[in-house]
Amino acid sequence: MTPEQLETFRMKMDIQALQLVIRGLYADLARSSPAANEAARAAFAALREAQAKVVLRDVNPAYSDMLASEYEDALNELLDFIEAGFPPVPR
Repeated sequence: MTPEQLETFRMKMDIQALQLVIRGLYADLARSSPAANEAARAAFAALREAQAKVVLRDVNPAYSDMLASEYEDALNELLDFIEAGFPPVPR
């Protein structure tokens, strides 16, 4: 394994560890009360809506849409992962 590959692996593992910690924290919060569950879901919905309008400055316009789309996908995947740890919303 090259030093660059090892560094890439380490960064990926760091990201996965952070995702697990964040999911655990938000899941605990969401389980604390129905209001907290709803508030977290609403905050995530607001994040999804806001990020859909992201425009990257100082980036070649030809790449801006592509990079913004990659960011949107990454954020949605993270939020979906976190929300999967939430209790179901009572109906």
